[in-house]
Amino acid sequence: LSQKWQVINQRSLLCGEDEAADENPESQEMLEEQLRFAVFQRRVLTTVVLPQQMETMKK
Repeated sequence: LSQKWQVINQRSLLCGEDEAADENPESQEMLEEQLRFAVFQRRVLTTVVLPQQMETMKK
């Protein structure tokens, strides 16, 4: 997941971040929102889903 985010970051850097940030603050907010959501998903995955899978594998 973090690798995917790094790729997105690099692409936006290559596209010229200054013009994108100046022209479109909404897209910056959207990216931040997506990042927060991704972090939240990852937290849910590691704290809820993985332990459940471990339990079912033990049985």
